[in-house]
Amino acid sequence: MIKKHSWNELNERQKSALTAIYKADQNAEKKEKSRWHQGLDRRPAAVWRKLRYPDLHGYETDLHKQLREVGVIDYGLGSTLQSLERHNFIKCEYVRNAFNEQELISIELTKSGRAATRQGLGESAPKRRPKGELKEKQWAALVAAYIAKDEGLE
Repeated sequence: MIKKHSWNELNERQKSALTAIYKADQNAEKKEKSRWHQGLDRRPAAVWRKLRYPDLHGYETDLHKQLREVGVIDYGLGSTLQSLERHNFIKCEYVRNAFNEQELISIELTKSGRAATRQGLGESAPKRRPKGELKEKQWAALVAAYIAKDEGLE
């Protein structure tokens, strides 16, 4: 049986790092949703939830920025990430870049990592609509179409 870990088991440094990863994850989700609203194709979460640290081209990624702002970027970051991975809060993927021999890290927040962070921050998970329930804008469009009847809408 897999032991379920909680926010309270983490030390302050681990909590800070996990919160930073959570913020970067939520920013990535917002960015992905804005892509959908622009009419771009939906990508699987397995693609956009993998947060890069550092960026291949030397630019600061959102994940790096979040970790830097909470002050955990130092020689102890590797062991902090390993601890969060042992708690099953994150998954790390290490890849050596053949171009400049730099090691790239991809970090993905797990479902239990999101749940633990929300617990620690006093947030609740967003509520899902029941299957088939229309959003407010969809209702408005349906009502407008109904009122227009055979005359239609532009």
